[in-house]
Amino acid sequence: LLSVILGGNMSSRLFTEIREKLGLAYYVYAWNDQSIDHGYLGMSIGVSHKKLEKVVKKINEIMAKIKRSGVPKNELDFAKGFLRGQMALRFEASDEVASFVAIQELFYNKIIKPEEILKKIEKVSQDDILNVAKEIFVPSKINMAVLGKCDNKEKVEEKYIKNFYGI
Repeated sequence: LLSVILGGNMSSRLFTEIREKLGLAYYVYAWNDQSIDHGYLGMSIGVSHKKLEKVVKKINEIMAKIKRSGVPKNELDFAKGFLRGQMALRFEASDEVASFVAIQELFYNKIIKPEEILKKIEKVSQDDILNVAKEIFVPSKINMAVLGKCDNKEKVEEKYIKNFYGI
């Protein structure tokens, strides 16, 4: 749910702030990976290197705000609805259903029914989102990769990643 709120759709914080309001990125999105022994939250942004510092600063502000204040109930409810809709659309394709079942069996040694997953999603609270943000939005867990020629990567990394001011 946090990845949806951050960058899962055109109503997400990254999309509205960085792409729509500031016009700094070609594309922006977030995703997550949840495995048995690890997980991660990723963000990807297509941006001119000249705008890198502004974008990283804004990402930092967005993460800090969530870590400090959490998310409003209506935003969480919207994210839940979005995930419900995505699941429904995914399960219209037989290959998606087969992939879902295979992943459940391979990684969890049991099949978790979509209804059970939806129930778990519905149980997520604003406090849960806040706790996850407090856990993962810390300097030791934030990494950044810049592709292409970038003269100020070290400066940006030092200023906004290593010294993440959302603490």
